[in-house]
Amino acid sequence: MKKKNLFLSLSLASGLAMSCPFSSTAQETFNGYTVADEGAWCWFADPRAMHYENDQTNATYIGYIDVHGSIKATQVDFKTNTTSEVLIRSYFQPDDHNNPAFLTLPDGRIMIFYSRHTDEPCFYYRISKKPGDITSLGEEKVLKTANNTTYPNPFILSDDPDHIYLCWRGINWHPTVAQLSMPDENDNCSWTWGPKQMVQSTGARPYAKYISNGKDKIYVSYTTGHPDNEYPNWLYFNAFNINGKQMEDINRGQNCRQARLALEHCIRQERQSCHRNGKNQQRQKLARLLLCKMERNQLDTDIPSKRRRTFPPDTDNRKMLLRRYGHRQG
Repeated sequence: MKKKNLFLSLSLASGLAMSCPFSSTAQETFNGYTVADEGAWCWFADPRAMHYENDQTNATYIGYIDVHGSIKATQVDFKTNTTSEVLIRSYFQPDDHNNPAFLTLPDGRIMIFYSRHTDEPCFYYRISKKPGDITSLGEEKVLKTANNTTYPNPFILSDDPDHIYLCWRGINWHPTVAQLSMPDENDNCSWTWGPKQMVQSTGARPYAKYISNGKDKIYVSYTTGHPDNEYPNWLYFNAFNINGKQMEDINRGQNCRQARLALEHCIRQERQSCHRNGKNQQRQKLARLLLCKMERNQLDTDIPSKRRRTFPPDTDNRKMLLRRYGHRQG
């Protein structure tokens, strides 16, 4: 079984497949296939798009929200060479932060999480009735929380195959994690551990990205806060160990408080030279400090990292990407 998360713009790259059943106009330069004319997504609820492949299924699922606030997904079936747009929830909230996130369950069905943008204390989810086919979904279910939610990121890890781990922005507007039971015969899930706040930033609302090693850890990279509100805006990188239910510094095996104090020492040393070089140079040197530190210490899954050495000016909206490649978890 192959499961790959695809981080795509809403115009699919040609690498998806030249036999992809999307339409495109003749042009000198190929710019991709248009998935949805009115679709949008944000960067923090993932996987926004997912490919699932085994002997029975070979499909890609691309989630988005339209201008009317309806949550939708497009299923690309490479076995039948067809595409289908699926309405997940109509007139939900017209906000690109509310795009859905996908998870493949052990029985091959697709679970779809979504929530409003930090103004409601719950998550919603629906599960496909058939393995690998989201064109027919079960009824909408609700997971209630004590705090408002946004940006769901679901995981299943091999050290605990009987549970789902869900990360999101929740408690105190910070990265939050909880453990869920697998859906029962009626597609109901319940919290079995948590929710717990993962980290504590000096900023008001950190922005986090998550990725797992498929086995026992969920890695989280997060900022001090919103880039428009925090200066300097630092970048951190830690791991949540599902076996000990605790956060770790991946470089030294320290707990979060020790890692934060060590990082603050590096920051104080770096700050003196950075301030002499201006604001943009300070951002650049911070990225080099943290990413170089990560490169000098292999992760337990032997994931090498690639880094970009220079940053564009603040007015340039191109995204900087730290790509991490690991062994595929079967």
